[in-house]
Amino acid sequence: MQQIILVFVQNVTLREKITSALHAGGYLVLAVADEAMALETARLNPLSLAILDYASFQERDLDTCYQLWQGPETAHLPIMLLVSSEAEINQIERNGFSADSYLVKPLSWGELRPRVRSAIRRGKRISRTLLLVEPDATMRDEITYALRGAHYLVQTATDGLTALNRARTSPNSLIILDLLLLQPNDLEVYRQLWEHAKTTRVPILLLINDDPEIARIEWQGLRANHYLKKPIVWKELHACVQALLRGDKRLMKGERVKRSHQHMTSNGEEYAPQPLLHIDLDRHQVLQGEETILQGNTRLFKLLVYLMHHPDVALTREQLLRDVWQGELPEDTRTVDVHIHWLRQKLHDELNQPRLIQTIPGVGYCFKSVQGTVVGREVPVVNDLQEPSSVDAGLFPSIEKGK
Repeated sequence: MQQIILVFVQNVTLREKITSALHAGGYLVLAVADEAMALETARLNPLSLAILDYASFQERDLDTCYQLWQGPETAHLPIMLLVSSEAEINQIERNGFSADSYLVKPLSWGELRPRVRSAIRRGKRISRTLLLVEPDATMRDEITYALRGAHYLVQTATDGLTALNRARTSPNSLIILDLLLLQPNDLEVYRQLWEHAKTTRVPILLLINDDPEIARIEWQGLRANHYLKKPIVWKELHACVQALLRGDKRLMKGERVKRSHQHMTSNGEEYAPQPLLHIDLDRHQVLQGEETILQGNTRLFKLLVYLMHHPDVALTREQLLRDVWQGELPEDTRTVDVHIHWLRQKLHDELNQPRLIQTIPGVGYCFKSVQGTVVGREVPVVNDLQEPSSVDAGLFPSIEKGK
């Protein structure tokens, strides 16, 4: 298929020379002398490259570049800027824009075609389509800008109804949802996304203000794939998005799991079993398979030990607070929900369909029986800031070594 290149140069002589050189290289060239026409041409045609002359921009305004860079139809398009000097490149990048490549005028015609081939070969590719549900205009623009700059196609919604419609009609790979700005029906919107057949397998990243928001969600039997606190750190956002998309890819390619290692859920779906848990009470260490997932006499360690002592029992939040937190009782029982969420993450327990720690709506949690070992002496539940020796042992029933 012949590759199409947009050339936006107002200087007639330069435009014709570039067009002629590219035609000789076998490219189809769409040459324009107007900024509005350049944008329209880019939106309507399957371009492989845009060559833009910086001198052609009115008052050297980079708005055309930004629109190409962020537009859903053109975010994938590599941009080559023609500039007059290296100093001009520095000026452009100080203004917050970075082209995919630059050519300094006067052009070397022997260099033009090799540089064009290289720019097309390294061209950006839209990797995934994301749905961003964010009512706040400033936050929405900032997140959209950051994600499109990383070559994601970003659809946006500002309210729950629009979010539900777009989620069900578009093949999104990830949904980013700011719950707190969708009051008063934020959890209902989330519940429908979480339960609907067309969106139940789409990972969801929730933007929250603080940890109690996690508890508010999980209190009602809902879970997200991940939470991200505001204000957003952009490196963390990119890392979360990449991790969730990698997980989504494994989910969609589940057929790669060997059937000899698969188990069946109650509804007939196949899943790969969890690795064995091994808890060493003397070393305050938890292994899952060969991976160390907890280390140290932390609250999460004590919570896991307590849960494993009560398999298949519905435990209330009040029980967990009384027996695990003991003398350090927080005012809000939702602290338990936050720690359960963290523990699920450590255990790699699927947050949408957990098999180890299950939520019992209106009651609390139930730890399902798993294959594993608990070795070592009995371990007291203590304040995280205290040394184990400073607190009497005896909270848990005796654990026989190796049992």
